[in-house]
Amino acid sequence: MEGGVIMSIFRGYNLERHRDDYVLILYVNTNSVELSSELGEIIKKNSQDLKEYVQKL
Repeated sequence: MEGGVIMSIFRGYNLERHRDDYVLILYVNTNSVELSSELGEIIKKNSQDLKEYVQKL
């Protein structure tokens, strides 16, 4: 993946130290069509999985 593609998905980042660990915080570019499409697909699949689960009950 090229750097330009990654930077279009994320608008920034922050690396924070918490005791002996590091936490990487990524700030998502909400205008990214690519990311929006992928999140939409994930939400749709999870919604369908939930419907199937409830129907089985």
